[in-house]
Amino acid sequence: MANADNGGADIRLIQVVHNTFRTGLARMVDATARLEPPALQSSIGPYWEFYAAILDYHHHNEDTEDFPTLIRSYPDCQPLIDELEAEHQQMIGIMKKISGAVDAFQKTPDTAGRDGINAATVELRDLFFPHLDREDAEVFPLYAKWIPHDEWARLETKALRGIPKPQMPYAVGALDETIRSTPEDDRPDNPPLPVRVMLSLSWRKKWAGLVQPLLP
Repeated sequence: MANADNGGADIRLIQVVHNTFRTGLARMVDATARLEPPALQSSIGPYWEFYAAILDYHHHNEDTEDFPTLIRSYPDCQPLIDELEAEHQQMIGIMKKISGAVDAFQKTPDTAGRDGINAATVELRDLFFPHLDREDAEVFPLYAKWIPHDEWARLETKALRGIPKPQMPYAVGALDETIRSTPEDDRPDNPPLPVRVMLSLSWRKKWAGLVQPLLP
């Protein structure tokens, strides 16, 4: 058995990932409640395309990598994982609803369309945020207790390298934003030098360009 004190999983980065998802969806809920349709039309499609792609990738990675690794070490968690995976499937349906609402709004950017996006994103938030809270409280401690540090580091590296290439600058930029607002003691280790260089050269700027139109 491994734990955080004797070589267990370092869960600081996955906590940052969860907080990034919270911030990203909260911004979309806020923007679709606050912005007038003309201001929202050009920005909401690219932003949702990014968020949906990364969320789908994250859940796929949990279902095929993180959760099975945990179950192999701690089979008693199977009922909990089954419930979380069922919620992943529920979210797919809501995400399709949001995609349909975004597509319709971009064709007819009116108040009704904007409100349709908002209602669907609120529905996703109301399922996703408690889901994240449960993983934080119940799954992360199991990662730290049962998954060896080196195995977890391998999983994290594989997950980061597997981020869809078109979304990589935005995903890393979003994580960087969250890390910068995280208390120093809770921040994960610095990313590799090539990632830091790309952030400095262009990725922070690309991320700001995607998210800025939605901010207050």
